[in-house]
Amino acid sequence: MKNKRDIYCEYAFWEAFFEMEEIVLKDRSKRKLWDEFYEFLSNNNLYFDVPNHALNEETYGGANLMRIRQERGGAGIKFIPKFFPKFKDFSDKDDDQLNAVFLTVSETSVCENLSKRFGVIVFNLDMIFSAKHVFVNNGISFDKTNGQNWTYLWELREKCPSISCCNSLLIADRYLLSDLNESAFDNNLRPIFDAILPQSLDNGIIFNICIIAENICKSIEDKFNRIKLLINELRPSLNYTLNIFHSRRLHDRSILTNNIILTSGAGFDIIGSENIPLKFTTTSLYFPFLQYDPNGSNKYIDWINNVLKVERRCRSYQQNYWGEQKPRHHLLDYYYEEPVMPRATFSLGSAFADVLLQARLT
Repeated sequence: MKNKRDIYCEYAFWEAFFEMEEIVLKDRSKRKLWDEFYEFLSNNNLYFDVPNHALNEETYGGANLMRIRQERGGAGIKFIPKFFPKFKDFSDKDDDQLNAVFLTVSETSVCENLSKRFGVIVFNLDMIFSAKHVFVNNGISFDKTNGQNWTYLWELREKCPSISCCNSLLIADRYLLSDLNESAFDNNLRPIFDAILPQSLDNGIIFNICIIAENICKSIEDKFNRIKLLINELRPSLNYTLNIFHSRRLHDRSILTNNIILTSGAGFDIIGSENIPLKFTTTSLYFPFLQYDPNGSNKYIDWINNVLKVERRCRSYQQNYWGEQKPRHHLLDYYYEEPVMPRATFSLGSAFADVLLQARLT
């Protein structure tokens, strides 16, 4: 099972990151962020753009990489100079790269541009220390008296990396597609989509949207078309696919992209006609794997696996789903693993064994 993030790291970035350790020791706020990012590096898969023999144990970067390598027994660390991904070659089928994080020494403007174009997180050294929101839980509480609504997501959209830095979206909510009134639809899905969806993606990459719901309204086709109209209105340049799946086993409510997870105990239909919360709920929003919290990252993986079961079951029986007949989803397809089939065994008394035995005798 995939339970780590793939990190494609320019070795120049790696060396520079460890060379600055002594400098950040004098700045407590920077030190905390440096330590957080170190945990991210040391607990996920690392792919470097240089050959193995380029590793110099005399440098800070080389010494630390050797230590991490020894702690892991070499697992999850690869040197792939010939196969290190190039953004210009990315395509809609490159799910491995479209779910990865990229570390570079390029300018911040270049990193931001690549993130927007391909929906992946691209960091340089400066960005580590200006991205405090990546290492904390950004969730808030909704209450009938606090006047809070989904506009708080806009602050996270403007920061870098943005919550709109993504190429796939998954929504799981029991009641989101029940008989919602117009105001609930507009005051919830509209601002959420507007905060999370990218404007467009490059290289023919299609943005994939999957919605899992339990209480499906009778006019689900109308609901499906309304969602498409909303997306087309908000993002006229976005090339996307949309699929809805029906499940009777939903409990918590979550929104996942390839870079964030947003959860809400009371679901995502909580804002009413007066733009005021209809009920109390606590939300959680963080960047899994980047925030060093194994339980949080495991929850992200668990959600994906639970949705995969629903999606594959619906597709297997060719029922209870709407949209693309052969849907692709960069996030779900990346984490899906073909089940291992048990090897078939036959007793000598089976008809098949009798045939084989007869063939040998003759």
